[in-house]
Amino acid sequence: MPRADLSDPHQVLGIPRSASPEEVHKAFRRELMRWHPDHNRDSDHDPAALQERTRAIIDSYKALKAGRR
Repeated sequence: MPRADLSDPHQVLGIPRSASPEEVHKAFRRELMRWHPDHNRDSDHDPAALQERTRAIIDSYKALKAGRR
C-alpha cells in the first residue's frame, strides 16, 4: 500500500493545493472507492490498514470542505 503523509489532506487525496471544490470532491470519491474495505474484501491489503486509510480520506475531505487548507 502506498504511503502518504496522512497529516496532509491534499496528499491523502492526491490533489494539488490549488484544487477546486469540485476536484476535491472527485478525488474524495475516487480515493474512497479505491481504499474502502468493502471494495477490497478479496485483496491482500491488511483490513486495519484499509480502515486507517479510509478514515484519513474522510478526515481529509472534511478538513478541505471546511476550508482548512
